[in-house]
Amino acid sequence: GNTEERPVVKMDMIMGGKRYKNVRFSLSDREDNEHPLLIGMKFLDRYNFTVNVSKNYELREYVETINKEFDILLNT
Repeated sequence: GNTEERPVVKMDMIMGGKRYKNVRFSLSDREDNEHPLLIGMKFLDRYNFTVNVSKNYELREYVETINKEFDILLNT
């Protein structure tokens, strides 16, 4: 893929009911993309996440909660 320089911000993130502090997010216009947020390999590796590519939406039961908590974080 293409490499481009993007601004980076640090924010808290809640995933699966757990809060992660000072997570680095690069800012990019993802309006035309299927997924509004991509989680990077460095984050997954740092917190020992494993990706099972044969499964989709494993955290589906948390999606509504995560969205609500994310909205709260953005609006505080």
